[in-house]
Amino acid sequence: MQRDLPLPASEAAARRLIDSIVADSPIYNEMSPALADATRRQQKQLQAMVSELGPVVSTQFVGVGNNGWDVYTIKHEHGVSHLRIMLDSNGVITGAWLSPGL
Repeated sequence: MQRDLPLPASEAAARRLIDSIVADSPIYNEMSPALADATRRQQKQLQAMVSELGPVVSTQFVGVGNNGWDVYTIKHEHGVSHLRIMLDSNGVITGAWLSPGL
């Protein structure tokens, strides 16, 4: 069954994740081991991207993607990014995909 509402706590997790990347201190303890490993490998590039955009001003739920991930538009002080995020039943972030917006 396709859902049209975000997973419980996904917006708060999205905000914590972005804020932690901006601060160059990712919340590895809230991620699955595979995602934490991928984030460690990509942290330099992720941090560079979001630092240019500046602090988060707001998050807006856009919908649920075809793969079941929640999709958010993140408004920053100097631009926009998009985040796809998936949480497991315990609230652990099992997937995240951050991209710059237009």
